[in-house]
Amino acid sequence: MHVVVSRSKSMVAIWLAALGACTGYSAGRPPVVAPTPAVTAAKPVPPAQTTAMRQRRAGHDVNGDGFADVVAGTQLMLGARDGLSATRVIPLAPPGPPRPILFMGAALAGDVDGDGFADVLIGDPACPPFATDKPLCGVGHIHLYRGSRTGLASQPTISLEAPGGENTDFGMLMSAAGDLNGDGFSDVVVHESTVVDHVYYGGSAGLLPSAHAVLQADASNTVRSPASPAGDVDRDGYDDVVVTAAGRVLVFHGSPHGLETTARSAFEPSGVQAWTGLATTAGDFNADGFSDIAIGVPESGPSKDGAPGPGRVVVHHGGPRGISAVPAGILESHEPPRAGFGVFLASVGDLDDDGSDDLVVVAPCAIFDASKSSCEMGRAYLYLGGPKGLGSTPVAQVSPVRKSFWIGGNALIPAGDVDADGHSDFMFGAYLFRGASGGVISLDPPSL
Repeated sequence: MHVVVSRSKSMVAIWLAALGACTGYSAGRPPVVAPTPAVTAAKPVPPAQTTAMRQRRAGHDVNGDGFADVVAGTQLMLGARDGLSATRVIPLAPPGPPRPILFMGAALAGDVDGDGFADVLIGDPACPPFATDKPLCGVGHIHLYRGSRTGLASQPTISLEAPGGENTDFGMLMSAAGDLNGDGFSDVVVHESTVVDHVYYGGSAGLLPSAHAVLQADASNTVRSPASPAGDVDRDGYDDVVVTAAGRVLVFHGSPHGLETTARSAFEPSGVQAWTGLATTAGDFNADGFSDIAIGVPESGPSKDGAPGPGRVVVHHGGPRGISAVPAGILESHEPPRAGFGVFLASVGDLDDDGSDDLVVVAPCAIFDASKSSCEMGRAYLYLGGPKGLGSTPVAQVSPVRKSFWIGGNALIPAGDVDADGHSDFMFGAYLFRGASGGVISLDPPSL
């Protein structure tokens, strides 16, 4: 296995992580961690102009100790001064007797009850392993576990049942959505089936017991991604949500009455094919106070003989009127066709503490074995934000994953600030990458 972290002015592009929900819903398997790989540090860039701390610990810190915690697969990993450790790993499972569960989901929910501690969602889509009868899955549930000074609660505060009944995959994909109605409590969005997202609002007792907004694709939009948080794209004090369906990007705005169910912005990014379900992530890449959106378009770009292109990422900035339909920038891949550049991407917070969020983009099939028609290894690229937005050239590239495919080996997880040093961190595959001044990233396997 080989890992390289290098600065290259000639490389343009790529990757990021986990399609909101792909960050570890790996059928109950914990992340695998390999021995420490060699790292070649990138040449330092000029010192950051600001020292703003924008780690948003409230949404990451389950036990209130000042260190961000991480949900990876079916585990809660507690942060500390030394980062992550095998001695601070808590297995996650839904209530009831231990049993094998297929496609179990888990995610940090933000602070849904406003007590200053992050909470955790655990989803059980009720899909028994190796089942052959139809429907494969029963009625799914999500369970909210509240954080506290003593850590995660042993029993859920509330359990919510799939509104659509059996076989809808409810509990597989979910995420924190920010504060959509401005009441000071974090809200969550849960994906069901292929075309529906349910929004549940937080409150002093935890999640309210029924969905208060439903985002449903139009009849023509049968292929779509799960809804994901967009941040506050118009800086009105209410967080927003983004959905992609049939190649279009739809932005739904928050309001005092909750999430609007009609998209305020709808546009098609450059190079999109009509059937494509796109990955999105949001952050303030130019530090202007408005959240921006990065969209992965994994099959666009030049190719031969009608094969999929290497992919690209299109960036749209927020402003007083919301997300602009005009791209602020395009990150082009230099990977070969079929690389999947942009399948996974994520805003990883402010790694270099310059006041702007940064982006990681993953090409999960960067190394493709044509003789076997299989992906051999992925690569991740780090782009730093700045006053003009994301740079067009990555400052680091990482290939830490042993032979692996799309989800497990290439999972990308924004980790908050796990060591409380003022720099955001992230996980790629089995490794923790720590932010540092100047944007230099140090590699630190959790050794689980």
